[in-house]
Amino acid sequence: MTIRVKDLLSLPSMKHTRLIGGDEGKNKVVSSISVLESTDPKVLKNMYFNHAAFRVDEILITGFINNPDKINEQCECVLGLSKAGASGLIIFYEGLVLKEIDSKLVDLANQLGFPLLVMQKNKIILYGEVISDVQGLLHRDSKKIGLFSKEIIKRMSLSEKSDQNGDYLLRLISNKYHYSIALITLNNEVVFSASWPLSSEIVLQQINNGDVDYQGTNSYYKQLSFEASDIKYMYLKNEYGNIDEQIVLEIIEILQIFSTYFKFKRPTIDELGSSLLNDHIFKRQRLAKYFKINLDTIEKFWIITNLNHSIQQVEKISLLLKQYYKIVIVSSQDEDTYFFLGEEQIKFDYLELIGIVNDELKKLDNCKFYRQLEKFSFDESRRQKQAYREHRHYVEIIFPYKQMYTSIDLDFIEKCVVIIEGEKQNLDAFLYPLSPLLDEKEERRDELLLTLQTLLLDTDLILNKAANLLDVHIGTVKYRLKTLNNLLGYDIRHTSNLFPIYLAVGLYRMIHFTK
Repeated sequence: MTIRVKDLLSLPSMKHTRLIGGDEGKNKVVSSISVLESTDPKVLKNMYFNHAAFRVDEILITGFINNPDKINEQCECVLGLSKAGASGLIIFYEGLVLKEIDSKLVDLANQLGFPLLVMQKNKIILYGEVISDVQGLLHRDSKKIGLFSKEIIKRMSLSEKSDQNGDYLLRLISNKYHYSIALITLNNEVVFSASWPLSSEIVLQQINNGDVDYQGTNSYYKQLSFEASDIKYMYLKNEYGNIDEQIVLEIIEILQIFSTYFKFKRPTIDELGSSLLNDHIFKRQRLAKYFKINLDTIEKFWIITNLNHSIQQVEKISLLLKQYYKIVIVSSQDEDTYFFLGEEQIKFDYLELIGIVNDELKKLDNCKFYRQLEKFSFDESRRQKQAYREHRHYVEIIFPYKQMYTSIDLDFIEKCVVIIEGEKQNLDAFLYPLSPLLDEKEERRDELLLTLQTLLLDTDLILNKAANLLDVHIGTVKYRLKTLNNLLGYDIRHTSNLFPIYLAVGLYRMIHFTK
């Protein structure tokens, strides 16, 4: 048998508990219970997600004590827990600390299929009573043998393809039986592992005879053989007592069934790239440990568009970058290829490398190169990836001739989008710096506005580049620049004057292009 969220509702301490959201998730498995000490999203991420102190299939308790009136933070908390694989959330103190459950939270839970259980309103119920009842139920269930192998394989078949791997399987087994477990090669290399308790480390004991199973006081080696795999042993350890032979047999059955349907495939560096890109926190920690990569040393994030996912093109850029960085992790999604870079191989000039890569991309068709300027963080790279994808259309409008962008360009585009879509009543004020040009006769106005756009948005005020794009003599560009400065009343090349006119020109191009 396996304990599910709906089973908790029959416990004595939870007989008045209501399932108010995420009904589709009431069959989620519960393997442990814990208290959320904080529901501040930043604290939650640091305490749980980033340090692997959080268990898949764990149900959490909270009273939203530190943010009872902050619905956005509550929603972010629920979203994070759901994403991390929590079974659900039990909410205490409704009507006491938390005046009411906001409908936004319920709607989000329904959307995610994430169960929200609410304890009896206006009544103080102790956390310890619920924890004791749930742990007792889990303990009684752990003594039952026989049905878990079918349940676990069913769960694996319904999970995302990226989770159909040995580590995820072993985590489910470890959660169920409270054993540490590892699958090992003949050379004592750990291929997949999961520990219980989570804070413990798996330390392999030396086997005197590699051809014989070994059982110690609370540890166990068992020879196993899986098709198309170099795994030769299963290692089990029970921190609480002896190894149960019946549990060993069931675990072996689970492993054999999994091997038949899914195979024990070693992780790939591509999987690590995908986990970084999609913010799969536990998976990226697991894979980084497997590949012995310190994620804290990643310092650069790049996006290259239209590499066409050609293995040859991506590999060429990757090999070039590996001359400069020890860590080069690549992941592709749609037309974008993402690069995470860290640990310098040699001392080099970063801007010189940018130029080398840009020169390589110029040889390819219509590639765009984006790089993050800020100090690297996964949160910031995720935000910029999302903004880049959402505003790609505007990137092409505002900077049609640029091949290389930075996060400064992206921030500028986001500001323009906010003004166009959200501050229309203030649009005239933002366009005001252009008013002296807009008063000119049509032909002269259009000529000067085109020149101004080309200088500021397309050529970084480099006159000969502007002349080439406008298909005029450089002397003509100089004359128009002088005219622009006279009409505007200041020299646009001076930094202190630049941003208001730069913003106005970007907005003008967006408005008139979309029209």
